[in-house]
Amino acid sequence: LNEEDGVGKKTKAIIVTPDSCIWIAVGTDIVRYSPRGRHVYTYNISQKGNTTEVRDFYCDSKGTLWVCLWHGGLVSTNITTPFDSTTACKPYEEIFKEHPWNTDTYPSTMIEDSTRECYWIAAWGKGLVKYTPNGNRTFTTQPTHNFYFANNSNKFGNEIQNLIFDTHSDTLWASTMDDIYAFRFTNGEPEPVSSNGIVPQGKKLINKIMKDHRGNLWVPGYSPLPFVLTRNGGTILRDPITAMEKSTGYKIMADRVVCYGQLYWIYQNRTRLSLYNSETGDMTFMANDASPSPLSTTKCLEPCSEGGLWTCKGKSLYKVWNEDMNIKRKHIDNATTEEYI
Repeated sequence: LNEEDGVGKKTKAIIVTPDSCIWIAVGTDIVRYSPRGRHVYTYNISQKGNTTEVRDFYCDSKGTLWVCLWHGGLVSTNITTPFDSTTACKPYEEIFKEHPWNTDTYPSTMIEDSTRECYWIAAWGKGLVKYTPNGNRTFTTQPTHNFYFANNSNKFGNEIQNLIFDTHSDTLWASTMDDIYAFRFTNGEPEPVSSNGIVPQGKKLINKIMKDHRGNLWVPGYSPLPFVLTRNGGTILRDPITAMEKSTGYKIMADRVVCYGQLYWIYQNRTRLSLYNSETGDMTFMANDASPSPLSTTKCLEPCSEGGLWTCKGKSLYKVWNEDMNIKRKHIDNATTEEYI
């Protein structure tokens, strides 16, 4: 693909599936790359309507890749391992299977519930939808008032950004732009539980929540400052990353973080992608507001099994890695390598 192909279209999502392929969602296209980062195929979904776009990817424990379509419902494809290029290069309608979607809005994100053998899907503006893959594949919309702010005045109250499952406590967490909500289950149905004393009170402006390998929930945002919900009550140390404020004049407000030991890849809108060494305090920037080149990727990041990251600019895939705090990137399709110190 040409480096400028898709530039100007917002990249919605990136995911690495069990066959080690990388998938990028840009506008009406789902772009698939091989495990080595070579372009395999571009599946176009425009036949579903001019306003249809990919909202999010999700890969379940069975190796099924689910795609939430903005104004387009729900589709999926089964991932075969190892990767087989001969079966991958087929049109969209031969690769993806459409699923019933009888809710009068569109799916924005989803999560697997292995305990109840179902999926919970966020229906934009309508709350939660329960999808059962067995039997008649029925959907049940949950009451929308569970997601409204206390005075029902905030329009983002039930517009869910992402879902996280805490399997240890059997709790479903939902983040919206204005708050974070918790649900426990009664007879297989989610019931909202109070988060008083657990989550900071008051109106919030947060991003997608994340769960680490210990079960802690990390909540990035602008108000309040990012916070952590720790499952074991352990101590969470806050690193203010003073190198950010020294270099830019403002404190860090991270949108995405990928960690390799003491090295942290951090994406935030003002500085784009940067690398931070928590042991030495060193920080390397690749771009900023004043100088968005050479790399103004989206905040879509995925760890690479060989180290470093997969990221993208439009439909173009990049491998980014570090050598002694020197950040290098490779635009895979034209095999060029550039270095930023």
